[in-house]
Amino acid sequence: MTGPAASPGGKTALVTGAATGIGKAIAAELATAGARVVINHPHTPELAAKVVADIDTDGGTALAIAADVSSKEEYRAMVDRLLAQYGRWDILVNNAAVAITKPFPQITGADFDRSFAVNVKGVFHGAFSRLGRPAEIAAVVAFLATDAAGWVTAQNIRANGGTV
Repeated sequence: MTGPAASPGGKTALVTGAATGIGKAIAAELATAGARVVINHPHTPELAAKVVADIDTDGGTALAIAADVSSKEEYRAMVDRLLAQYGRWDILVNNAAVAITKPFPQITGADFDRSFAVNVKGVFHGAFSRLGRPAEIAAVVAFLATDAAGWVTAQNIRANGGTV
Protein backbone atom coordinates (compact mmCIF):
# COMPACT_ATOMS: atom_id res chain seq x y z
CA MET A 1 0.00 0.00 0.00
CA THR A 2 1.63 3.22 -1.11
CA GLY A 3 0.68 6.72 -2.14
CA PRO A 4 -1.65 9.28 -0.57
CA ALA A 5 -4.23 6.71 0.52
CA ALA A 6 -1.59 5.04 2.70
CA SER A 7 -0.56 8.23 4.48
CA PRO A 8 -2.35 10.16 7.22
CA GLY A 9 -0.73 13.36 5.89
CA GLY A 10 -3.22 16.23 5.71
CA LYS A 11 -5.79 14.39 7.81
CA THR A 12 -6.99 15.24 11.30
CA ALA A 13 -6.66 12.56 13.96
CA LEU A 14 -8.28 12.40 17.38
CA VAL A 15 -6.36 10.17 19.79
CA THR A 16 -8.15 9.62 23.08
CA GLY A 17 -6.00 9.15 26.15
CA ALA A 18 -3.02 10.63 24.30
CA ALA A 19 -1.26 12.43 27.15
CA THR A 20 0.72 9.34 28.19
CA GLY A 21 1.83 5.86 27.18
CA ILE A 22 0.57 4.20 24.02
CA GLY A 23 -1.72 7.11 23.13
CA LYS A 24 1.19 9.53 23.31
CA ALA A 25 3.27 7.30 21.02
CA ILE A 26 0.39 6.93 18.55
CA ALA A 27 -0.16 10.69 18.48
CA ALA A 28 3.54 11.35 17.87
CA GLU A 29 3.68 8.77 15.07
CA LEU A 30 0.60 10.20 13.33
CA ALA A 31 2.03 13.73 13.61
CA THR A 32 5.36 12.56 12.20
CA ALA A 33 3.42 11.10 9.26
CA GLY A 34 1.80 14.49 8.63
CA ALA A 35 -1.54 14.30 10.43
CA ARG A 36 -2.88 17.13 12.57
CA VAL A 37 -3.39 15.47 15.95
CA VAL A 38 -5.82 16.23 18.75
CA ILE A 39 -4.38 15.10 22.07
CA ASN A 40 -7.36 14.13 24.20
CA HIS A 41 -6.68 13.92 27.90
CA PRO A 42 -8.82 13.40 31.00
CA HIS A 43 -8.14 16.80 32.52
CA THR A 44 -4.34 16.45 32.77
CA PRO A 45 -3.30 19.64 30.95
CA GLU A 46 0.38 19.58 31.96
CA LEU A 47 0.96 16.15 30.44
CA ALA A 48 -1.01 16.99 27.30
CA ALA A 49 0.84 20.30 26.88
CA LYS A 50 4.14 18.41 26.93
CA VAL A 51 2.94 16.07 24.17
CA VAL A 52 1.79 19.04 22.07
CA ALA A 53 5.12 20.83 22.65
CA ASP A 54 7.09 17.72 21.62
CA ILE A 55 5.02 17.34 18.44
CA ASP A 56 5.38 21.04 17.63
CA THR A 57 9.16 20.84 18.20
CA ASP A 58 9.34 17.94 15.76
CA GLY A 59 7.49 20.00 13.11
CA GLY A 60 4.03 18.53 13.61
CA THR A 61 0.69 20.09 14.45
CA ALA A 62 -1.19 19.22 17.61
CA LEU A 63 -3.90 20.57 19.88
CA ALA A 64 -4.74 19.37 23.41
CA ILE A 65 -8.41 19.09 24.36
CA ALA A 66 -9.59 18.00 27.79
CA ALA A 67 -12.59 15.70 27.82
CA ASP A 68 -13.77 12.72 29.81
CA VAL A 69 -14.62 10.31 26.98
CA SER A 70 -17.20 8.57 29.17
CA SER A 71 -19.29 11.76 29.11
CA LYS A 72 -21.33 12.19 25.94
CA GLU A 73 -21.49 15.95 26.50
CA GLU A 74 -17.73 16.31 26.97
CA TYR A 75 -17.04 14.07 23.96
CA ARG A 76 -19.34 16.16 21.76
CA ALA A 77 -17.77 19.41 22.99
CA MET A 78 -14.32 17.97 22.16
CA VAL A 79 -15.44 17.08 18.63
CA ASP A 80 -17.02 20.52 18.17
CA ARG A 81 -13.73 22.16 19.17
CA LEU A 82 -11.74 19.83 16.90
CA LEU A 83 -13.99 20.72 13.95
CA ALA A 84 -13.85 24.43 14.74
CA GLN A 85 -10.03 24.27 14.78
CA TYR A 86 -9.36 21.99 11.81
CA GLY A 87 -12.63 21.81 9.85
CA ARG A 88 -12.47 18.03 9.45
CA TRP A 89 -12.10 14.82 11.41
CA ASP A 90 -10.67 11.84 9.55
CA ILE A 91 -9.05 9.48 12.06
CA LEU A 92 -10.22 8.21 15.44
CA VAL A 93 -7.98 6.20 17.74
CA ASN A 94 -9.97 4.98 20.74
CA ASN A 95 -7.02 4.60 23.06
CA ALA A 96 -8.35 5.93 26.39
CA ALA A 97 -8.82 3.15 28.89
CA VAL A 98 -9.09 2.43 32.59
CA ALA A 99 -7.25 -0.67 33.80
CA ILE A 100 -8.25 -2.12 37.14
CA THR A 101 -5.05 -3.58 38.56
CA LYS A 102 -6.12 -4.82 41.96
CA PRO A 103 -7.16 -8.35 42.95
CA PHE A 104 -10.69 -9.25 41.88
CA PRO A 105 -12.16 -9.40 45.41
CA GLN A 106 -11.02 -5.80 45.98
CA ILE A 107 -12.72 -4.37 42.88
CA THR A 108 -15.63 -2.15 43.87
CA GLY A 109 -18.76 -1.35 41.95
CA ALA A 110 -17.42 2.17 41.46
CA ASP A 111 -14.17 0.75 39.99
CA PHE A 112 -16.13 -1.40 37.56
CA ASP A 113 -18.51 1.43 36.62
CA ARG A 114 -15.60 3.78 35.84
CA SER A 115 -13.83 1.14 33.77
CA PHE A 116 -17.01 0.39 31.81
CA ALA A 117 -17.75 4.08 31.32
CA VAL A 118 -14.34 4.83 29.77
CA ASN A 119 -13.59 1.52 28.04
CA VAL A 120 -17.03 0.93 26.54
CA LYS A 121 -19.02 4.17 26.58
CA GLY A 122 -15.97 6.15 25.48
CA VAL A 123 -15.68 4.00 22.37
CA PHE A 124 -19.43 4.25 21.80
CA HIS A 125 -19.37 8.06 21.95
CA GLY A 126 -16.65 8.18 19.30
CA ALA A 127 -18.04 5.56 16.95
CA PHE A 128 -18.92 6.59 13.42
CA SER A 129 -21.82 4.10 13.36
CA ARG A 130 -21.55 3.23 9.71
CA LEU A 131 -20.59 0.12 7.81
CA GLY A 132 -17.28 0.02 6.00
CA ARG A 133 -17.25 0.38 2.23
CA PRO A 134 -15.61 -2.41 0.19
CA ALA A 135 -12.58 -0.22 -0.64
CA GLU A 136 -12.08 0.52 3.08
CA ILE A 137 -12.17 -3.18 3.96
CA ALA A 138 -9.71 -3.89 1.14
CA ALA A 139 -7.37 -1.21 2.52
CA VAL A 140 -7.36 -2.93 5.93
CA VAL A 141 -6.46 -6.24 4.30
CA ALA A 142 -3.72 -4.57 2.23
CA PHE A 143 -2.28 -3.01 5.39
CA LEU A 144 -2.31 -6.34 7.21
CA ALA A 145 -0.24 -7.77 4.35
CA THR A 146 2.56 -5.23 4.92
CA ASP A 147 5.60 -5.41 7.18
CA ALA A 148 4.08 -2.58 9.26
CA ALA A 149 1.45 -5.06 10.45
CA GLY A 150 4.00 -7.74 11.30
CA TRP A 151 3.13 -7.71 14.98
CA VAL A 152 -0.62 -8.16 14.31
CA THR A 153 -1.29 -11.89 14.56
CA ALA A 154 -4.26 -14.10 15.40
CA GLN A 155 -6.69 -11.18 15.54
CA ASN A 156 -10.28 -10.78 14.47
CA ILE A 157 -10.20 -7.26 12.99
CA ARG A 158 -13.64 -5.69 12.99
CA ALA A 159 -13.24 -3.41 9.99
CA ASN A 160 -16.73 -1.98 10.21
CA GLY A 161 -16.34 1.77 10.45
CA GLY A 162 -16.91 1.95 14.17
CA THR A 163 -20.14 0.09 14.77
CA VAL A 164 -20.23 -1.25 18.28
